[in-house]
Amino acid sequence: MLQDIILIPPYHEQAQPTFLVIEPLLKPLLAALQTAGFEVWEQPHSLKDEGPGRGLLTEIRIKNGTSLEALERFLEEFSEKHCVHAPAH
Repeated sequence: MLQDIILIPPYHEQAQPTFLVIEPLLKPLLAALQTAGFEVWEQPHSLKDEGPGRGLLTEIRIKNGTSLEALERFLEEFSEKHCVHAPAH
């Protein structure tokens, strides 16, 4: 099953924590990130179409050095509020 939002921790090729999110949740997620005080590192960009009914996936990179634990808590709260399928990390 595909997830609606995925949090990818930093790794050796990418220093920023990154969210992958389906198109219908993009604007609410960006607004919630801003309200929570998280900084987006660069303009979000679309990756690819995930098939019928899924829409585009968009990558949102968060500012380097942002606490992964704080992002995980944020994702859990956002997922509960918006009734989305998202792993904790």
